[in-house]
Amino acid sequence: MSFIKYFFPSKFRQKLQSAFNKINFIYTKAQQDNILWCNEPERQFIIRNFGDVTELPDFIDRFKRLINGLDEDSVATLIKVISYQKRIISSNEKEIDLFSENEKKQLKIINDEFEHEIIKLKDDIYAYKNYLLPINHFEKSVFYYKHGIDGLKHKEHVNNSSIIDVGGFIGDSALVFSSLHPRQIISFEPIPDNRTVFEKTIKLNDLSNVTIVNKALGDQDGKMTMNVLGSESSICNISSSTCDQKIEIEVTTLDNYVKINNITDVSMIKVDIEGAEQLFLEGAKQTICQQKPILLISIYHKADDFFNIKPLIESWNLGYSFKIHKPLFENATSEVLLIGEAS
Repeated sequence: MSFIKYFFPSKFRQKLQSAFNKINFIYTKAQQDNILWCNEPERQFIIRNFGDVTELPDFIDRFKRLINGLDEDSVATLIKVISYQKRIISSNEKEIDLFSENEKKQLKIINDEFEHEIIKLKDDIYAYKNYLLPINHFEKSVFYYKHGIDGLKHKEHVNNSSIIDVGGFIGDSALVFSSLHPRQIISFEPIPDNRTVFEKTIKLNDLSNVTIVNKALGDQDGKMTMNVLGSESSICNISSSTCDQKIEIEVTTLDNYVKINNITDVSMIKVDIEGAEQLFLEGAKQTICQQKPILLISIYHKADDFFNIKPLIESWNLGYSFKIHKPLFENATSEVLLIGEAS
């Protein structure tokens, strides 16, 4: 406040400056407490892969199929996601007062708890609680919310059985799933750089039952081109960012892999492969139908997945009940997970 210096006597300057500093502190703190949505990449992602889904000509029919059989909390979550998408893409504002007051309180608590518990031990060792990673990449959806596994009805079925982790990334999900005490975790990760970090994660955490498979899972055996973009790497062109490079990868189906390796105890499958989830399901139908594992499937990458993955699995008549898991964090509409458990 330079005008203080020129328009007020010196004996008042200090008091006035102190008062202005206090006002500025209060204003800044109010801004921090009022958590606003500010995420341009998410806006561009929604525009690219969803648009305003309520304008789809068959929106009502799609929405009814999606919510059929879901509990009230799951339906409310889906409605909130759609509402947030509409508000985000209909506004030109950089910051949007999107979250409810209760959500803002929860976000502040989560951010304080989460960020303060991530500790750098060495240049290549970071810790969050009892989890260690060779890079500082602790995602809230994985380490704080644990893909919703704490809310599973039958998670004891995973004990001493096989987990299929599709889209293994750097081993973060495998690390969290190890708490379920499976016999083995088979993780599919075709990106070389991710596998290198994944291998370090295994060593840091003494995971003896994790296998990394250098392949992607899809609807047929063969080779495909993958867009390399960190955690957003995909065979689908859904990211609003420019990919770093393109590589050729090997692809197989879960059904073929399970058959060749004689795996008969698949108790849980987690799938997060950036929009290729329906291709995976086509190549995993036999395994899912025969072994009826718990399903953790991402449905937030594009509108077609959002509306069609649940009805697709329901068409197989396997007796699954579903719920929607959406962790609360700064990305208002991502990490929507369809959780299915067979009765």
